[in-house]
Amino acid sequence: MREEIVAQRSLLDQAIDLLISVFKPNKTLKKMDTIIDANPDIVRAVHADLTKGLQSSGRPGISAERVVRSAVLKQWKGYSYRELRERIHDCVSFRWFTRFHSDPIPHYTALQKAIKSIKAQTWEKIKDILVQYAKVKKLENGKSLRVDTTVVETNIAYPLDAKLV
Repeated sequence: MREEIVAQRSLLDQAIDLLISVFKPNKTLKKMDTIIDANPDIVRAVHADLTKGLQSSGRPGISAERVVRSAVLKQWKGYSYRELRERIHDCVSFRWFTRFHSDPIPHYTALQKAIKSIKAQTWEKIKDILVQYAKVKKLENGKSLRVDTTVVETNIAYPLDAKLV
């Protein structure tokens, strides 16, 4: 059965905590960690997607919290699934953020399958949860969305053989 969060950590995870105290994670990473921890409904929504139609027996998959955090990290950094797996494997801060700590990192195809199983409706629900959180914290009013799409008219000189030489 897939877990929502991994509640019990191993003894080796204390080494990760020690490294995190020495090598401070990025401020943005800390803020994202705080926001995800403050909104447990995000993990619950993803857990519902990951466990829908599955039996309660069998090998446990990646926890919902780890899937959410890996998806956030992938989107934030613009990594491919293969690169995401390698970066989590290599970086102590990313291991801390994704809650893998000292556990082995799953194969990139397992990460891809888990992240892709999050439905569009769930992402909408996560967006609504985050907008509500931003309203409560008075970070945003949630009424407008800024999109930067500047279009400028210009003359295009089509390449000709004489110009290429």
